[in-house]
Amino acid sequence: MSISHLWGFYFNPRQQWHNLQQNHSSLVESISHLSLFSAITPCCLALSMWFFGIEWSEKTRFIQPLQILGIAICMYLSIVTAVILLAFLARAMTKDYGKPANFDLAMELACYAVTPLLCTGFAWLFPEGWFLLLVGLLGLIYSIYLLFLGTPILLEIPDERGFMFSTTLVTVGLVLLALVFFANAFVWMWVLR
Repeated sequence: MSISHLWGFYFNPRQQWHNLQQNHSSLVESISHLSLFSAITPCCLALSMWFFGIEWSEKTRFIQPLQILGIAICMYLSIVTAVILLAFLARAMTKDYGKPANFDLAMELACYAVTPLLCTGFAWLFPEGWFLLLVGLLGLIYSIYLLFLGTPILLEIPDERGFMFSTTLVTVGLVLLALVFFANAFVWMWVLR
């Protein structure tokens, strides 16, 4: 995905989905996009922990570099796994909502719809709770908007069915997001014990 595609999703998302519908990305392009953008949050979190530490029990703790690396790797793997699971579920659901899609198309939808949420990882460079919450919420809302907008266009299904499909995908996506949070909280608790 080029930078122009990224800007297109922020400034003219409907046209960008139509462009993707006409010129589909390959599975390799979608996975490379996912690999790159999924690394934003773990890398920024690692830098934040390295320079600012973690406030734990009203004290700032600095943890070891290998522990930071472990947290970052677990976070990266959980993000990638969640997006791939979302793509698998999207592909499985297309049989019920219109013409069956291949996995490449489902992966393209999942990867590009969650891009704004993945970009919110830059907020970890300013590790204040209220700021992280605000930026994360805005990224989540825009990702949901992209999913609702792009599903009928990319999968070529009617808008009414696209709305139901998107609603189901958002529900599944939120469950996967909660599982990512849970997995990362478990790793943090294990590291900070």
